[in-house]
Amino acid sequence: MNRLSAGIGSIFYDHHLPMTVLVITLLFSAHGSAANTKAATIVTPDSSWSNSRSESKSYEEGVDGQGYIKCEANKVMVGREHDGDENGNTRHKCASLKQNDTPLTVNTKLEYTAKYDNESREYKFACPTNEVMTGRGHYHDENGPTWYFCGKVIDAWGDPMQVGNRTWTDDIKESNSSYTCPANTVMTGRGHRGDENGWTQYQCATLY
Repeated sequence: MNRLSAGIGSIFYDHHLPMTVLVITLLFSAHGSAANTKAATIVTPDSSWSNSRSESKSYEEGVDGQGYIKCEANKVMVGREHDGDENGNTRHKCASLKQNDTPLTVNTKLEYTAKYDNESREYKFACPTNEVMTGRGHYHDENGPTWYFCGKVIDAWGDPMQVGNRTWTDDIKESNSSYTCPANTVMTGRGHRGDENGWTQYQCATLY
């Protein structure tokens, strides 16, 4: 190759190299943006509350126990209501989750996530990082134990979802109370102090 040909080739290469790099960069950038931009999670509460259970007997199956109050498979808690004292009825509100019309999976452990031996003691329970509440149970009066169940939500792409913007409610009197998390948020925690006239708080959060 003569010097003229070599020079032309060099000019052609040097001129197109930046453009090639730019195109590749844009392609990778577009791919990364598409991968990171996922559809919002739609939280659809059930049309009705769960069946009523006596608060004092909502623990493991047995002679006296009526069984923990847990959401159906692949559903999460978004609300709870309670009537009266520990012998009054308790109900949960559960919800299904979707992204792009794809139902999401909720991986819930068979064993409870946490147990508080005395319900009346002031405490605030929150599900572990990136987990949401799926069930609860209680035994006896305000001095009895309370159990909580949590699980991880898997998004439409098969990835574990993040849980953020956790926010506690103000104090709510436990007896004759009814609370549901704001639209498109899920329950991630609960706090309580005292008996049925004491306060209860709930923590709600968003999935992303």
